[in-house]
Amino acid sequence: MEISFPTDTDGFLSQECPSCNQRFKVIFGQGSEEPISFCPYCGYNGQDCWFSGTSQASPHVAGLAALVKQRFPGFTPDQVADYLKHHAEQREAPDPNNTWGHGFAVLPPPGTELPPDFESSCGGTITADSTVQGQWTKDCNSETPAPGQGGSGARLARYYTFTLTESADVSVTLESQDAETVLYLREGTGVRSGDPIESNEGESEYNYRRASIQRSLDAATYTIEATTYDAGDTGSFTLSLSVTGESGGPPPVSGDCGIADISTDGSPVTGSWSDNCESDVRDGRYARYYQFTLSDSTDVTVLLESQEAEIVLYLRQGAGATSGDTVPDGFNEGDAPDYHSASLEVSLAAGTYTIEATTYAAGETGSFTLTVSGAGETTTPPVSGDCGIAEIADYGIPVTGSWSNDCQSEVTSGRNARYYKFTLAEDAEVTIELRADADEPVLHLRDGDSKTGTEIDKHEGFQDEGYKRAEIVKELEAGKTYTIEARTYREGYEGPFTLTVTVAGATGGLVPTICQPADIAPNGAPLPGTWGADCLSDARQGRQARYFQFALAASADITVLLESNDAEPV
Repeated sequence: MEISFPTDTDGFLSQECPSCNQRFKVIFGQGSEEPISFCPYCGYNGQDCWFSGTSQASPHVAGLAALVKQRFPGFTPDQVADYLKHHAEQREAPDPNNTWGHGFAVLPPPGTELPPDFESSCGGTITADSTVQGQWTKDCNSETPAPGQGGSGARLARYYTFTLTESADVSVTLESQDAETVLYLREGTGVRSGDPIESNEGESEYNYRRASIQRSLDAATYTIEATTYDAGDTGSFTLSLSVTGESGGPPPVSGDCGIADISTDGSPVTGSWSDNCESDVRDGRYARYYQFTLSDSTDVTVLLESQEAEIVLYLRQGAGATSGDTVPDGFNEGDAPDYHSASLEVSLAAGTYTIEATTYAAGETGSFTLTVSGAGETTTPPVSGDCGIAEIADYGIPVTGSWSNDCQSEVTSGRNARYYKFTLAEDAEVTIELRADADEPVLHLRDGDSKTGTEIDKHEGFQDEGYKRAEIVKELEAGKTYTIEARTYREGYEGPFTLTVTVAGATGGLVPTICQPADIAPNGAPLPGTWGADCLSDARQGRQARYFQFALAASADITVLLESNDAEPV
């Protein structure tokens, strides 16, 4: 059946029925005296069509719901209903009531945005030392019994959560020009009912339109309920949260004078200098502080840039290190020519570090961008697949690798390469073999622990084998470290290869010995090995063993699989 409504250009009903008295459960719709396209009854003059009762109210509200869904297609049925109740016009107090429900169903003018916190289920978050503006509306009721006789019935509320990482003194203040206020504080995320830790029903000296709570709290998450004293009261309010005390409360954000956490993944952080935070080491200079934690030895790059001021950068070891010595190479007074950027490239051990971003001249203000990158590229010996120099842990056992464009030769331009090193326990003849099915492999043997050391030998592959295998056989000295470069012959080639290092002679060997733990990457790549009498288990007497180790930068679920065709493994 077609239902016709007076509408504006945006499809929202804009004309109110002046004499509606039909109840439709929790909301009212038009019940009489409106033009319609279906006319079972006619007026006294035989021309005016009208149609009253729930039969008109029901399709009226259904039509409004359809228009809401058209405007906000992502709304759930509950959100559509909440939206209608939120915008219904109040007819009697309290609101809602048993006569008019939430009021007369109308829709707002075109362009009206969603009510505050509408999509976040009546609440949000609040951070330390900040203020939020809120509004009580009919889509969110308090679940707390009203205090006293004056507060009987449903009251409106908003909920806000905050988290403390350490014990701190907390102050919460709720103020409103429109209603008497009540505050509740509960422990937990989104906790809307139950006995509060602390409450305040308003302060008489402020006509009960201000309520505050001061409390020492442990590290945890808490929920603030900001509500009205009387049922049905609406209006706006201001909620403030202050965190003080020796602990400093939760981690500050950029803009506070505390120490904010910063990621080491290369994501830029923007900040600004102002007179609320001075450097602890440069008198009259404004500063900001950031900290990060490394779980392993890492090469880190720190970059500070500003369009407005000449800058200075400090990097110190330790949490909260706003003064004291910097780490080696951890200081930069700005890069020429304009000194509006400063960078640090440092190798750091595992631990927590503090960055101070400050200005060169006293009293300078302005904005800046800070970036920390490089975490994950550890300075410890890498495994095959990294662009570092991996250690050969066993001889006679093929090592599988793969060339890719993320690691290129530092000697031959445009060629992809991988690097390996080994140290001999005694003088021996060493055979190095490199095989690749798809490309022609090239072998380099260099003196020392370096990708660019002095070349001892080189081989570009055997012609009669299609250049698919390269080999170096060399007498080498004990106690020295040698570096192998395994690279591609063609520019830009990517693909797999195998590398084998064999030491001739019964007494020949590598350092570290094969009984020492070898690095293994937790990337699913299999690592072959052999058991021999030269390494016995420390836990199972008389059993032969091999040891492997790996490092994790974060918590993870790990699967370890050991398989053998020759023996029962443990």
